[in-house]
Amino acid sequence: MTPVRLLVIIRLLLAALLVAGLALTVWPVPIAGAAAISVTTTADENNNDGDCSLREAIIAANEDRTVDACPLGNGADTIDLPAGDYALSIVGINETTARTGDLNITDDVTITGASRLSTTIDARGIDRVSYIYGPIDVHSSDVKITGGDSQGFVGGGIYLSTAVGGYRTEQRR
Repeated sequence: MTPVRLLVIIRLLLAALLVAGLALTVWPVPIAGAAAISVTTTADENNNDGDCSLREAIIAANEDRTVDACPLGNGADTIDLPAGDYALSIVGINETTARTGDLNITDDVTITGASRLSTTIDARGIDRVSYIYGPIDVHSSDVKITGGDSQGFVGGGIYLSTAVGGYRTEQRR
């Protein structure tokens, strides 16, 4: 192969790479976005019975994986809570994975209820309602938080760890 022919081949390869790069710029590959996780039962559970509880939705969002019928979490997820009373009933303290006691949140999430008058998360005195580990951003809207017990410490409803990114609550309806 002559040096001139080799130079032509290299130029053609570089031109092909340039065209491919431009094509990716014009038609970007879609990147998977955050998940919308819809809660389908008011029961407090973590099992495999074909529905999606609030606790299972929190675990799916935290761990970016499928839990029971809750879809795969992915980054800053949104958990949709239909109207109902979500009473926490799985007793346990001093664990950080949301499997018992309070709903530990370890990843960015938005929790949206139907309205503060019709959507309630009640810890029924078994623990806090939620313990938020940061630095993350947690948003809730149209949800009533009640019944938390900090077991003699601070933060009975929601406890924010010292490294939390932010917590915002809104009541729109």
